[in-house]
Amino acid sequence: MSAACALLTVALLSQAVQAETPDWRDPATLPAMRGMAVDWVSRKMRYNSVPMNMRLFSSDRSLTEVRAHYEDWFRNRGTGDFVVTKGDDELILGASIHGTYHTVKLKTVDGKTVGSLLSSSDPKRVNGRQVDRQPMFAHSNQLELINRVESLDDGTYSDVSTFMFSASTDSASRWLDEELAQNGWRSDGSLGSSSTNQYQKDREQVQVSVVSHPSGRHDRSLVTVIWVIRS
Repeated sequence: MSAACALLTVALLSQAVQAETPDWRDPATLPAMRGMAVDWVSRKMRYNSVPMNMRLFSSDRSLTEVRAHYEDWFRNRGTGDFVVTKGDDELILGASIHGTYHTVKLKTVDGKTVGSLLSSSDPKRVNGRQVDRQPMFAHSNQLELINRVESLDDGTYSDVSTFMFSASTDSASRWLDEELAQNGWRSDGSLGSSSTNQYQKDREQVQVSVVSHPSGRHDRSLVTVIWVIRS
């Protein structure tokens, strides 16, 4: 599950937190082709508030066979209105069926067809719906939320949010450290890098990384927050 860890940095959550996030509106799951080896990335996740699930797959079937299987599957569900996109080294199939948008990404690696199966609620159906749990620092007007991924699997929850901070990296780090301390968080020091710090509070854990803004502006920083609650 190394790919899953790299994508989501999955953390642990208690049943109490599961009860606090009751409405994930799970999208339908795209069935795996017979004989596929599949590995869950996340059964329940949100990407910028859109609920989805994702699996990685590997198949001994050719790319042509896998493509034909899913094109037939889309047609048999009452729609021929699917999209085929060719990337540099992969093929992407997509179709919206009964309120769920399914995506199949596939390519050939070492004689096998590998890729991912992704199902998400149609963004038109969830756009503007308030999420169940606000990201950390949502109250601050100094941070602008850029991207957010949540996951909830078998009682396991994680929230990985990226913000733009209107200050230099040094100022941002000091402000974040003071803000967390004022709210009862205890610093556990840095994690192999001076730009990443870890904090604890009861059963919760937060990792905060502060880096320079890609634009090179000294009054802008990028902040990544990984929020964890252990059972």
